[in-house]
This record gives sequence, C-alpha cells and structure tokens, in this order.
Amino acid sequence: MYSLHLTLISSSRCSIGFSGKNINAWLLSALSDYNKSLAEKIHSGKYWPMSPYSVKPLFYRNKIAKKIIPKREYTVKISILDDSLEEPFILSLAEKLGEKVKLGKCEFILSNIHGSLWNPKRVRAYSLSVRFRSPIFFKIIGRDKNILFPISRGLLGTPMRLWNYFIENRFTKDDLDRLSNLLFLLEYDVRTVKPIRLSRNRKVIGFIGEAKFEVLGEAETVSELLSLGEFSNVGGSRTLGFGCIEVNFNVAEEN
Repeated sequence: MYSLHLTLISSSRCSIGFSGKNINAWLLSALSDYNKSLAEKIHSGKYWPMSPYSVKPLFYRNKIAKKIIPKREYTVKISILDDSLEEPFILSLAEKLGEKVKLGKCEFILSNIHGSLWNPKRVRAYSLSVRFRSPIFFKIIGRDKNILFPISRGLLGTPMRLWNYFIENRFTKDDLDRLSNLLFLLEYDVRTVKPIRLSRNRKVIGFIGEAKFEVLGEAETVSELLSLGEFSNVGGSRTLGFGCIEVNFNVAEEN
C-alpha cells in the first residue's frame, strides 16, 4: 500500500468548494491518458469489491468555498491499496508533471510527486480520539438510510473489509461484532454539513467533528485497523474525498 503526495501550484486567484470529486475526475483522466482500459476498469466499479484507492481533498470542510492564493503550494494525497496499481498511477501522474490541473474553476500546475509506504500503527491504547476531518457517512447492510453518527462498527468495518481483500483474509463477521463492542463511545461532538452535490441527481450528506472512545480490549488490533482507516478513509465515497479521519491514541494511564 502506497501514499502519493502531489504538490500543486495555483495559477490564479479563485475559490473552490469540496474538491474530492474534482481530484478523482482529474486522477482518472490522467490514468486514462496513460492506460485507458485500466481507467475504465477502475471507474466501472466491477473488478474490485471495494475501491482500490482513495482521495484526500484539498480542504476537508465544505461549509464555504476556500480562497486559492496565486503561486501558493497545495497538496493532494492519493492512497493506493492495490499494489498492482502503484506503477500505473505513478507513471500516469509523472507524465503530467509541469502540466495544468483543472479542479472546478481553479487551475494549478503539478510541480512534484513523492510517495511513501503505509505502515500500520500497533499500539496498546486505553482510549483514543477520532477527528472526522471530511464529511463521512456509513452504510450498514440491512439499513436503507446512511448513518450520520460515529459508530464503532462503521469505523472498524471499512478497514476490516479492506484488510481482508488487499492484505490478507484475516477478519470475520464475528471479529467485527466483537471488536465493535470493545471500542466504546465515550463522548462526541459532531454535526452534519450541508449536502455536497456529486452529480445533477445525487447529493450526499455527511458529518464532521470529533469523538472519544474507550478501548476495552484487543487494543493492538483496533489500532491497526484504525491506522488503515486513516490511510484509506472510512465509510462511503472514499474515492471522492469523504471519510478522512485522524486518530490519536492515548497510551499512558490517566492519573
């Protein structure tokens, strides 16, 4: 698993809203110029049970459009879960170095690319806090409506399924049931954000904020899963920049 960091230099002053969908569209367009059949395969959503990559938006919150300052550097992050996609993503983006990147009404120049391998965190934390940086929603089998609340099952379910498919088939439904009960919600401060329009007929609502959890057991496994969640995003529409989280582990006993 590999993380790509793209440095963009803005060409002019402009405003941009939630940029995840724009970044994803540009990324697939760049990949299509390099390998059209692979881009179509990824876009179809039929060849992987879960998306093999995810996107971090330029700015995490979408309450108001953000001002882009000319000639300033901005960073886009792409998380690649399928090892076979590392080379085509890197080579397709390398071909775009020095070229224009159009995100909504804003133009940038792709000036630099660097990457790093993902390494799981494995810590014995008695509690942890999760910051929901970009809008997030959970889909639970058997429920028609999305869940707009920081449930343990949602936080652990996404990285658990990703782990099974892209790393090794390690976890079962019983593991999800057990670990969800061991990640106990203590307090939260979350709110829903205004709907984000993804297409003419589709809007998505998510929540942002923070939550604190007590870890009642199997802390090292919980930390591994949540560190994968940080890398991959959690919940729905990960490729569009939804579900970005930041986890802080408390490893010392409280006084």
